[in-house]
Amino acid sequence: MMSLAHWGSEPGPDVSLAGPERAIEITAARFVRTWGFTTIEMVAACFRLVRRSTEPRAVLARRAIERLPDLCWLEPTREWFSLLERDSPGKTALAKIAAVTTDVDGAELHLALGKRHAFRDVPPAVVESYLAVLTRLPRPTSTRHGLTPEETALVLLLRADGGSADVQTLRARAADLSLDGASVARTLRVSPLFLPAGRGRTRLIGSPRGYPMLVSSPAWQATM
Repeated sequence: MMSLAHWGSEPGPDVSLAGPERAIEITAARFVRTWGFTTIEMVAACFRLVRRSTEPRAVLARRAIERLPDLCWLEPTREWFSLLERDSPGKTALAKIAAVTTDVDGAELHLALGKRHAFRDVPPAVVESYLAVLTRLPRPTSTRHGLTPEETALVLLLRADGGSADVQTLRARAADLSLDGASVARTLRVSPLFLPAGRGRTRLIGSPRGYPMLVSSPAWQATM
């Protein structure tokens, strides 16, 4: 899930003259902005020390992280954590979900936020803790929910069909609205607003299921 490979060509933030705290905070915030959470070990591996230190990198990282006011530990060992005041995919997804429904249970939220494989290889207890933390955050007061044109159109089309529809039919209706087919297909695949509702069908998050949910059905994915 949280591979360090994409950091390979980009050096971590330099340590300032005041010490490594700022570099560590920047590194942690970048992981949170990408995944929503990270670990002390990952942060320790990625910030760049300009000056040599006699202390282990993990010790430096933990000391700096523990001083951040928006720190939220996600499990008892205090290895996994999130920074609640930073931008993150989870907060963005929740803002979109809140714009279309207020009736979402934990299982749906797990499916919605995990569509980009964000929870792969993450301990289940950490995922549960992270989702619980997200749901306790204040609801966005701004009307700027960030829905794309494709998301807005698909929400309206699904509502007109009672909350769920055949994927191929939905894509055809979207094409009638002059929406790009590739963008619509990608939106259905990655947006947290649309969940599988059975073979060849999709539904709006928060709507009645109506059909057995096939979370990872290859047959369903093949229709996308």
